[in-house]
Amino acid sequence: MYGQVYYKAHRRANRLPPCGRMRLTAPADALQLRPGGSTMHRLRVIIAIILAGLLIPPPALARGPVTYNVEWAAAWGGATYAAAVQGTTAAVGMGTALALLDVSDAGRPQRFGQVLPLTDSPQRIVFSGEYLYVAADRAGLRIIRVSDDGRMEEVGVYQLPGHAYGVALAGGYAFVAYGEAGLRVLDVSNPSAPAEVGYYDTPGTARDVALAGPYAYVADGDRGLRILDISNPAAPASVGAITLAGQCYSVDAAGSYAYAACGWAGLRVVDVSQPANPREVGYYDSPGTAWDVMVIGPYAYLADGSRGLRVIDVSTPTAPRAVGLYDTPGTAVGLAAGAHMYVADGARGLCIVDISSPASPSELGRWNPLGLASAVALAGRYAYAADANRGLVVLDISSPTALTPIGFYPGLGDGEDIAVDGGLAYIADGWAGLRILDISQPLTPTLVARMDVPGYAAGLALAGGYIYLAAADAGLRVIHVAEPGNPREVGAYDTPGSARAVAVTGSYALVADGEAGLRVVDIADPGAPAEVAFLDTPGFAEDIALRGTLALVADQQGGVRVVDVSDPLHPREIGAYAAEGLVLGVKAAGGAVFLAKSGPPIFEALDISRPNMPVQAGAYQAWGRAVDLAAAGDYAFLAALDGGLLILRAVPNLRILPIPLYMRNLAP
Repeated sequence: MYGQVYYKAHRRANRLPPCGRMRLTAPADALQLRPGGSTMHRLRVIIAIILAGLLIPPPALARGPVTYNVEWAAAWGGATYAAAVQGTTAAVGMGTALALLDVSDAGRPQRFGQVLPLTDSPQRIVFSGEYLYVAADRAGLRIIRVSDDGRMEEVGVYQLPGHAYGVALAGGYAFVAYGEAGLRVLDVSNPSAPAEVGYYDTPGTARDVALAGPYAYVADGDRGLRILDISNPAAPASVGAITLAGQCYSVDAAGSYAYAACGWAGLRVVDVSQPANPREVGYYDSPGTAWDVMVIGPYAYLADGSRGLRVIDVSTPTAPRAVGLYDTPGTAVGLAAGAHMYVADGARGLCIVDISSPASPSELGRWNPLGLASAVALAGRYAYAADANRGLVVLDISSPTALTPIGFYPGLGDGEDIAVDGGLAYIADGWAGLRILDISQPLTPTLVARMDVPGYAAGLALAGGYIYLAAADAGLRVIHVAEPGNPREVGAYDTPGSARAVAVTGSYALVADGEAGLRVVDIADPGAPAEVAFLDTPGFAEDIALRGTLALVADQQGGVRVVDVSDPLHPREIGAYAAEGLVLGVKAAGGAVFLAKSGPPIFEALDISRPNMPVQAGAYQAWGRAVDLAAAGDYAFLAALDGGLLILRAVPNLRILPIPLYMRNLAP
């Protein structure tokens, strides 16, 4: 990551590496008491030692950030990786939250009830009566009571370090596939107090579990399939195992066979009639990436990634053959069966498929509010959110806790940045260049103009009839937009780095230039922009915001750099904030500064009343990546890619933590 540019559209694929805390160092002789030194010198040394001790975080704080002074208010959209169905109710993952759908009319699924935040993405959901059991990745196993009117109440939690990927229920026990922690067995006879009673540490990465009789079949990643005897839940014991091609992501069991979804290796069929001696007897080499499998009668239904839903006839297990296909528009990663097949289709939401004719499955309906939220802007009572896969979504935010989608414009590229002014939305659209939309009628946004630009349109600022466009390796582009229907480039400056964002103050453009730090460009003559100063930053300058004469640079692994630009010809760093994770976005609003980050936490609020020593004033603990944000009143709107659009609210009377508790506010 370091020294490279990762566009938002690309950052959704991989977890970003965490950034360690800053270490306080001093010259080797700084604390030595020199013979004959003065009393004042010794006193200074003692004070330095005491202060250094105060800056060391106590063990409780060293465990990581927590949510405080900020609360979850609402969410809209996000990728769907898991679903479960009971009767006419579907529970679906929606980014890092859980939502309920009424699917009584498969052609028009409707969300009802509340949305419940989980802090990470649901990977597997199981309905059991009035309870939902959700394997929520790094948020662990969450047990949720669901009422008929759609209210959800979390009643139990089980969490270990690592990833909860799968869960299956039997006889008052929950069997959790917990990644590198193996299979964990929980007594859930009292859902409010789940208690671990046994475990088996599988040699691989436990991704899924299926139960049949006294056996648990564990999809164990690159170590294949493992069969455990769970007749004594307190002491699960391995009775057999088989290594399979690919990565074993999911498993289902039917009769004497286990069926494993093995990524690039497709569907593998294993004879488990002798559990101590499992044998692979057949396979189907699917064209996509096999993520999930479900066996119903003589058919295996395979979630095959970008190649959709595949129906495979396994009536002869030694010779499975494809008989049907529905190529979903997203990435099919999870399955749930009810009256129909419900496909968790990643950034394209939930797809409901009619499988009454297995040879010709067809879509009945879809629920897809917002997939990958890559940028957000606010104007009046509306929020404009870019979905990198679908387009621009217009939301009525007059009640921020009850968002209402009212308009949509299809067909954006990567939707990297949005500026709204005078009934127009200007969008830095990645490889698709600059796009200008008429949003004077929010219900029906329309295209005014689109302009190709050299490079990758990553960020923009609007000032004086010009768009100043950060175009990655193509530097800063100056585009005349006084006639929005006829944008034209009038000037350019090829910055030495990768221009990611731009802010304008007076006759200067401040460019967050990736590995080249902060560049100051004179734009008094827009047709001839020229660099007049620069300030190197220790990280990768990703975003920039202005607060008076201060420039705040989101410097990825370099945290936040506070730069005095009162004299643009001589920018001067006066403070810094070392954040956990990568800082990917920054906004100044009122008296606060807000950060969008790779988490946890994915959001932080800073107090910069003392610019040389920024202090954390609030944080929201969740996993994922927030890449853009906007703020209005007490609310912050976070574009969190597959986590969707999150709305956070500052609690009254923000409490500032004492400075010495964190080694994260060190000025240079």
